[in-house]
Amino acid sequence: MPSDQKNISERAALLLLTEDVLYNTLERAGSPKQIAENLVIQMREIFGGKTVVLAEYSKPDASPRVMSVCPKRMKESVEHRDFFSLLPFSEGLSTGTLWNSDTASGEISEILRRRGWNNVLVIPLQSGPEKFGALFIFDLLELNRFQILLDTLNNTSHVITMVLKNSLAYENLEDIIQERNRELLNANSELNRKNLMLNQTIAELQASKLRSEELYLLSQQALREKEILIKELYHRTKNNMQVISSLLHLRAIFENDDKVTRILTDMRNKIYTMALVHQKLYQSNNLSLINLGEYISEITDLLLDKDSLSFPVEIIKDLEDISVLIDTAIPCGLIINEVLTNAVKHSFAAGRENRISIRLKKGDNDTAELDISDNGTGFEKGFVPRESNKLGLQILYEIAEKQLRGSADYINKNGVTWIFRFPLHIYQSRI
Repeated sequence: MPSDQKNISERAALLLLTEDVLYNTLERAGSPKQIAENLVIQMREIFGGKTVVLAEYSKPDASPRVMSVCPKRMKESVEHRDFFSLLPFSEGLSTGTLWNSDTASGEISEILRRRGWNNVLVIPLQSGPEKFGALFIFDLLELNRFQILLDTLNNTSHVITMVLKNSLAYENLEDIIQERNRELLNANSELNRKNLMLNQTIAELQASKLRSEELYLLSQQALREKEILIKELYHRTKNNMQVISSLLHLRAIFENDDKVTRILTDMRNKIYTMALVHQKLYQSNNLSLINLGEYISEITDLLLDKDSLSFPVEIIKDLEDISVLIDTAIPCGLIINEVLTNAVKHSFAAGRENRISIRLKKGDNDTAELDISDNGTGFEKGFVPRESNKLGLQILYEIAEKQLRGSADYINKNGVTWIFRFPLHIYQSRI
């Protein structure tokens, strides 16, 4: 294989792995600490370094800090004044770079040698003009591949930054909601104490009634504030996902490699699928449930939009109105994204009648069945999807069986028909 073609393939493979890391991080989004720990572990496995550090720059109200270190046993060694002396140099970078103990500028070289670090790959993390922090990979195991690693990390640094900033914003909103709940509990305790005193006389009972009315208004106000905060959370989550989607779209526009462009577009569609759930919850009167039939219809129209395809695709829908939680809607959306994308890529072609049929119906015992059919070329003889090493098909079975706790079957006749069955109420509402 020519050197240039090998480099392109390696870049595409690295970008695919990085996409999977970011997708899994979004899927299992938790506290900023959990996300940071997951990122450094995955980055160390993918890019190969003795130590990986994620650091956040200083803020007006906080000093610079190390968010996570992999391996953890290196935490004490990293949290040394020499490491923090490197941070100001990384803040001056506009793109990633490699510092070598033999060739770096004087003070940087001295710090690296003093700490026994041969080299360090530095990736600045920023969103627009705001600088968030930096990713450090010390002592690369394959130094001859550093340029490929550097290009891959530069391409995904904006997304990494957005994931970390989103988690911090989410945590701050949760703190606000908890503070509101504590205020409400304090108000209830105060009311109970005063009610015991007011029950001694009729006048006190009348005062208690007035206080009860006041508490009711306070409770309604607190409930409205909580609803507003939750809607704002959905709105910001949707907006942030759209920002990530737009960044990937812009990157895909300027990417010359068709394979990388397809990967970026597929990743963008997955993120938009999740963002659409938050948009529908924000627009809904019910903050927990969405209409799965309407959601599937919108995703299908988006993915099979005639303006975005090089050939027309007929869409046949038979979708019942079924209300589900976000925990069920997002996996269903990702399944439809994967199946329709595969049909367009591998089963359809120009100059023929291409058709997709989607049916959603409620089954017995509080279950649902989702059928997706195409009239394309179908699978090759002897091909078994479950045994395939293709990431998309592995994700399909993983979502259907692990997240939805259901089943995934297929019929390979006159095209391919996927049949997904899953329970509707495996998750409980948290609002």
